[in-house]
Amino acid sequence: MPIHDWTRVRAGVFHDFHQEWTICIKRALNGGILPEGYYAMVEAPPRVGITETIHSDPYAERSNRVVAFNGVDENVGVIEIVSPGNKGSRNDFQWLVGQLLRFLHEGIHVLIVDLFPPTARDPQGVHAALWSQLDDCDFQLPPGKLLTTVSYSAGHVKCAYLEPLAVGDSLPAMPLFLEAESYVEVPIEATYQTAFDDVPKPYRDELTA
Repeated sequence: MPIHDWTRVRAGVFHDFHQEWTICIKRALNGGILPEGYYAMVEAPPRVGITETIHSDPYAERSNRVVAFNGVDENVGVIEIVSPGNKGSRNDFQWLVGQLLRFLHEGIHVLIVDLFPPTARDPQGVHAALWSQLDDCDFQLPPGKLLTTVSYSAGHVKCAYLEPLAVGDSLPAMPLFLEAESYVEVPIEATYQTAFDDVPKPYRDELTA
């Protein structure tokens, strides 16, 4: 299924889809993709700090992420689906980047799916904003490919594996690292399709028109 232009509908529609999509990914991972001893759960990210609470987009606060755990209940990987609320204000975007940086610094691998075009806060996308905090970064999105999905290995040497995308493209299967050099492939496309089938028909029609 091609990526839809989610800027055509209000943020609450994507939020509803986002919540369903995380459930579909969790089910796929627990349905045989993760090796024995690993499991995935959907968790709402905690938010702290009075300033951010006052200025946060409500959908950014309520968006879930998929978290992979190993056999001793350690968080080893996170799947973050970016919502428009994550880019809605400087505070929300800084909070998102700060959370992702914390994961990488703690050795937690990250997979980001960003189906929204860059804003003034991320003119070259979320990856460039995040990677520039780790190293000198002059990453430029290719013309016409303003959406991204990127997987990070958070080992001693941090590596990024990025696919630039556009509305109308199919979503590739992406690696979710469980160890620095060991990963499973996440069926981004198939789970997107399953979640999209549950979008209310008026919005499905608007997005596919």
